[in-house]
Amino acid sequence: MTSPAYKMLVADSSASFQAWIPQVFTPAMGVRITGQILDGASVLPAIRNDRPDVLLLDLFLPPQDGVALLDEIMRQAPVPVIMFSSVYCPSDSEIFLECYEHGALMVLVKPRTLPEMQVIAQSLRELITRAAGTSSDKLIIDYLETRKHVLGREKAWAARRGVGIISSTGAVEILRDILLKLPPNLPAGVLVAQHMYGPVWTHFVASLASKVLLPVKLAQGGEVVREGVILLSPTDKTLLLQKTSCGRISRLEKVKTFTEWQIPLQPNHDAFLKSVAECFGRKAVGIVLSGMGEGGVEGARAIRDKGGEVWVQDPRTAAAPSMPEACLKAGVATRVCKPEEFSPALAQFGVSGGVGNGDD
Repeated sequence: MTSPAYKMLVADSSASFQAWIPQVFTPAMGVRITGQILDGASVLPAIRNDRPDVLLLDLFLPPQDGVALLDEIMRQAPVPVIMFSSVYCPSDSEIFLECYEHGALMVLVKPRTLPEMQVIAQSLRELITRAAGTSSDKLIIDYLETRKHVLGREKAWAARRGVGIISSTGAVEILRDILLKLPPNLPAGVLVAQHMYGPVWTHFVASLASKVLLPVKLAQGGEVVREGVILLSPTDKTLLLQKTSCGRISRLEKVKTFTEWQIPLQPNHDAFLKSVAECFGRKAVGIVLSGMGEGGVEGARAIRDKGGEVWVQDPRTAAAPSMPEACLKAGVATRVCKPEEFSPALAQFGVSGGVGNGDD
């Protein structure tokens, strides 16, 4: 006699991912799909109605992300959850760890094609089989124990204010000086996008990390932007941000669209600053240092449009003044600074009377 198929509920905002699921999971594989949901609001009612053995959950499921929804599921209707992320993140990334800390049994990077989905289908089916045998009582106990451990562990606050620095030709020494002089209690996350040859940049980051007062990290994807932490873009991709209930997290993309006056290099300065604007709004400061071309103008404009500020290096002090000059010409700069003025100004960022005070 054939054993009954495990019941699986799928909650994912990707139409293509949803279309692949019935092609790789069938009752013949021992999995029966009880529902396919595109938004987070319908998940808890579906769990209560369908009583699935396992839930596949999108990490970035609107209107709230999957981490916040996962927390509700574990508190109100516990079910084994396997999460998928559309953003590539290392297995030990902060956002994946956040998922585990809120009760996920497994977190995976989402396949980008049907053949990729087919490759992982059998191992995922085995994972579903193991997950489906987990009792509600065990899920609740494990969740409460994990949350107790997490709440007892100190870590830097997720940043509610962000500083995005773009720099290129002639800015390396100034950038180093700014970062070395930042105070250890800076109430903001610092994000940097510098044009530089990859191996030289790697050496620069290692040297900087050994000297600066704040923690320094080269972004790999999935980091939570935290207060008093410097996160630097790699030079073969662009550091971008995405809002989650855990804070703003990093994602890396090779941005291929450039305007006529941009230097076509990664990181893409406009995409970087636009992402800072989108995630931090009026609590963002964009800093434009020395560099050739006019990259960064549209990103700086996005920060201004969201109510943030744009500080530019005094072109008279820049080895390559094109980038700060372009921002001044476009009328998007709110402040012009000599190199030695940036760090003292940032030390005041977020304090009484500073930029972007108030709640999110």
